[in-house]
Amino acid sequence: MADMLSAHFDLACEATGFERDAIFDAIGHDWQGPLWGCAFEDLLTQELEPDGLNLVEDYLKRRGWNEKAPNKAYMRALRDTAMSLYEVSELVPGQSMTLRDLLRDAPPVTVQEHSATQILVNWDKVAARVVDLNGRYGISGVLLPFSADGALRVVDAFVQLADEIEDTAGLAPSDQDGFLRALGPMFTNMWLLDCLAKAIPRETSGWADARIAGRFLGCPTDRNPDAGLMRPVRGS
Repeated sequence: MADMLSAHFDLACEATGFERDAIFDAIGHDWQGPLWGCAFEDLLTQELEPDGLNLVEDYLKRRGWNEKAPNKAYMRALRDTAMSLYEVSELVPGQSMTLRDLLRDAPPVTVQEHSATQILVNWDKVAARVVDLNGRYGISGVLLPFSADGALRVVDAFVQLADEIEDTAGLAPSDQDGFLRALGPMFTNMWLLDCLAKAIPRETSGWADARIAGRFLGCPTDRNPDAGLMRPVRGS
C-alpha cells in the first residue's frame, strides 16, 4: 500500500516541491481519506508482482465464506473497474446522474448516487470508477472533481500517451479498459496539480501532461524509463 500511495502522490510532490502534509495544508485535510481511497481502490484492481496476485480474489478465496453475496459481487465489480474522466448531465439531486466517458468509446450511463449529486452540477467533469452490478450502475467510494482546464489536461495527456503506448508498454490503445487500469495514479496526481494551481502561487501545469502517465507505463514520456508499477487486471 505504501508503494501505491507513493505512486498517487509523489509526482505532484515533485512538481511542486511540497511534502504531502504541505499539500493537504493547501487543499484541505478532509481530502486525506478520499485520496487514500483512490490509492486503495487502485490497488484492488491490480495484479501484484511477481506472481500476479490480486487482493480481491485472494481475500475472497480465504474469507469469502464470511461475506454476503452482494458484498462479494461488489468487490468483484470494483476489481474490474478503471478510473476514467466523465462529464455530468441529467443530474437529479440526491438520486442519480448521467456520466459520459470522455476517454473511452462507451455509451453514457446513469448512476445511482446520493451524496455527490447534491454537490455537483450539470457539465461538471469528474474522475470516478463506475461500478456495474448486473446492469445497475453506481460509483465507488471516491470521486475527484476537476476544473474545466484540469479536465482538458487529462484528456490531452491521455491522447498523447495513447499515440505512443502500443510499441512501448505492450498495451494496445484499443484495450481502453486495460490502458486506464494502468493509469490510476495519473488521475490523482493531475487532480492534485489542478487543485494546487489554484492554492499555491507556483506554476504546476508543466507537469500536468503525458509525463505523469508515462511514469507508470515506462513509455518515452517517462523521466525514469525503468519505472513501472503493477500489471492491470483484465476484466473477466
